[in-house]
Amino acid sequence: SFYKNRAHVRKRRNPMVLIPSKLHVAKNVLLILRSIKKYVDQGKRAEFLFVGEGEMLSKMRDYVEENDLKNCIKFLGFMSKQKLKKMYEEASLVLLPGSYGEGFNIVVLEALCAGKPSIVLKGSGVDEWILKHRVGFVASPTEKSIVQTLILALSDPEALRQMGLRGRELMEKHSLESYASDVLQVITRV
Repeated sequence: SFYKNRAHVRKRRNPMVLIPSKLHVAKNVLLILRSIKKYVDQGKRAEFLFVGEGEMLSKMRDYVEENDLKNCIKFLGFMSKQKLKKMYEEASLVLLPGSYGEGFNIVVLEALCAGKPSIVLKGSGVDEWILKHRVGFVASPTEKSIVQTLILALSDPEALRQMGLRGRELMEKHSLESYASDVLQVITRV
């Protein structure tokens, strides 16, 4: 599978946080930007890559410019599924900015298929599942909590790797192929 072949992954000097999201007010994107600024203001280093488009892009670019964050925040726009898969592979961590009432977010599953843990916000609809399976982190939708969670997550690359492996195993266990194999075994026993 694509995610098992890691030959295309390049090494990065700083951790990379992938933020695949529509850039809308409801997605808390300005909260995420303010949190990133506070993270950087504490002397922490990482690369934050937003993948997506939306009406907040102009305001977000202005914020990045005004706060001199161009070296650590990039806006990559819309991306094909194939390119996005490569980005998941290169990421250290995936951050989902949406919070209330979104239901179960497919981005979490895509990240886990790539062996990457996620930070999600409390009340996002996937937060309890993330904690139950220990495949990521849950932050309250506040700057302080998001910054603390980023620091915790990015301070231990080995723990991130273990969470990612656990997530990938979980996705493989519950894949369509796995399900089909289980059904076929039941059918052949009957």
